[in-house]
Amino acid sequence: MTSRSRFWSYSGTNNPDEYRYFWPNDWARRNRQQWQDFTKSTHFNKAGMSCLTCHTFHGKWEGAQLRQKPEEMCVSCHSSAGYAKRGNTEMFAGSPMAKAGVQCVDCHMAKIGTRSTATSKGGRQWDVSSHVFRVATPQMAKAQGIRSSCDACHEGQGARLASGVQSPPFNIDALMAIVTQRQDDNRKAITEVQKTLAGVKSKKQPEAAALVERANNRLNVVLLDGSLGMHNQERSAAMIEEARKFALKASGIE
Repeated sequence: MTSRSRFWSYSGTNNPDEYRYFWPNDWARRNRQQWQDFTKSTHFNKAGMSCLTCHTFHGKWEGAQLRQKPEEMCVSCHSSAGYAKRGNTEMFAGSPMAKAGVQCVDCHMAKIGTRSTATSKGGRQWDVSSHVFRVATPQMAKAQGIRSSCDACHEGQGARLASGVQSPPFNIDALMAIVTQRQDDNRKAITEVQKTLAGVKSKKQPEAAALVERANNRLNVVLLDGSLGMHNQERSAAMIEEARKFALKASGIE
């Protein structure tokens, strides 16, 4: 009964037979744990989604019994006009990863788990997609041993994607440095713009008020995207720079 009561995560046990199906952070590392993963997601806890939001079991379906192709389904919510009202799709468009053919699910539903038992042909492979819908970052891999979402493309000698693009190889330390530097640079840049906006003394003047609004609109695109540049560093930096110029112009109005 003790084992059954911990079925959903097997937290707080030192028994390998109980915790071997999960990573140290309770994310699934074996197949058949998709529901446990899903209950940890924002999709489940805030958006009110269920398995049937994405999957179907009658009529025509796409791969993995999905109602739509993944790239179509994610866009229906994660765009400025979608249910989430976040410009993730617009931000990602045109990025190096988008051009290489990387899709949302490649990072946010990365194959960080394995089938429960080995097969005679392929053994045990990384073939189980995470259903937490969060990126398993290199930092998590370093701290908890969880397989990073980046590994499928960047570990070893790099991978040749379906588009034909050869991805560059990176080890965990290099990936951590890239992620940390990119996000830190954008955080600092956003903070500086916000400080400039806070110091604008003529916000009630129409011209200044319009410039402040434009600056905040640019910052909001980056902030609502939530990746702090990981979806598209070039576009994020350009939006922040535009916001900085508007903020400086507003602060110069007497």
